[in-house]
Amino acid sequence: MSTDKHLLWFSPFGPHSDIGAFSRPIVHALEQNLVSPFTSLELVIEPNGPTYRPPVPFRWIDDLPALDQSLCVFNVGNDKNNHRRINELAMRHAGLVVLHDVVLHDYMVWYHLQYTQDRLSYAAEIAQEGGPDLARAVVEEFLPAPDRPPGRIWEREPLKSLPMLSAVLAPARGVVVHSAFAASVARRYTQAPICELFLSADQKRIYSDKDREQWQARTRSAGRVMITSFGNITRNKRIELICRAFADSPLLRARAGLRIVGHPRDLLHVEELRSLIEAEQLSEVVELALAVDDRRLARFKDEADIFVLLRQPNIEGASGSLVEALNTGKPVVTMRSGSFAELPDGACAAVSPADDGTELRAILEALVADPERRIAIGTAGHAHQQTCTADRYARSLLDFTRDLRAA
Repeated sequence: MSTDKHLLWFSPFGPHSDIGAFSRPIVHALEQNLVSPFTSLELVIEPNGPTYRPPVPFRWIDDLPALDQSLCVFNVGNDKNNHRRINELAMRHAGLVVLHDVVLHDYMVWYHLQYTQDRLSYAAEIAQEGGPDLARAVVEEFLPAPDRPPGRIWEREPLKSLPMLSAVLAPARGVVVHSAFAASVARRYTQAPICELFLSADQKRIYSDKDREQWQARTRSAGRVMITSFGNITRNKRIELICRAFADSPLLRARAGLRIVGHPRDLLHVEELRSLIEAEQLSEVVELALAVDDRRLARFKDEADIFVLLRQPNIEGASGSLVEALNTGKPVVTMRSGSFAELPDGACAAVSPADDGTELRAILEALVADPERRIAIGTAGHAHQQTCTADRYARSLLDFTRDLRAA
């Protein structure tokens, strides 16, 4: 690493990826803090739809320079549309890997079965990760079978939760993660040094003191409390638990509303939620707001009094949605899983990953009944998140590269 003169930051950089939002303040802070031996910083963008205006010099990933005197920082993720070339380069070039997702199974399915069309390599990775029985089941899936149930085995558990990180972490000089949870997963796949950082508050809108004071006044006098869950609608968000909490609670039905906002990534699950809402007669208090534009999404977040962000299983190294919710100064109800379990006491309200909805219902009832509790938890969560700045991130990352050079 002693010959590195240029810092190349490989990232998606548009609204179709939260990692684009993550990278915007980080590359700016890196440029502001750049020190010897680095003489330049360049953002290398993997395009996918609209692109943010880069705050630093940039190039497209198909226009790569020679990499022999560069330290490449690869922002790796599970979405092939945002990380196809980045992940592929991370597999071939020794750089720093910023690991955003601790499960890369969906990407590896595409890589092995569609891109390289090497089925045996996929089966071999499954054998390494999940054992010979799972590998045999995968091989059997490759054979014709007219009576096979719908859906491929790699589209279901337990395969979908296999990390499959070996290919991207094996060449890495170092690894950057955003939680102790992600570090614990990464250590199973690499002997390289690991730097534990965080997602910066700067990547999302930070509510001003005036914004938070206005909400505090409004929520103190609210006749009806708005509970909001936002993000892609998938099964691991456990939205059905929130709906069941309302179904089982006369207090929540009488004094709160639930708004579920997000892109319907799992259409079958969305229909299951619709059926649950209808069966429990919740249509008067539960709203499904699907695929809303940015303006409506911002309004829904402004109107929220409580955010509920659950994950089980948790496959994120950290959560941009969690940063966004904490930045508002409003209380966040989470699940003690993955990186969510690392929030300090008092900065959120949390339920067990094994909760059947009983614990969640009790927490929501307490928050709906007590506006001062809502304000106290929201204030503590906001204060915690504001310690996580892009400037602090950039300085810590550059210190990590210095330590690697000295090793």
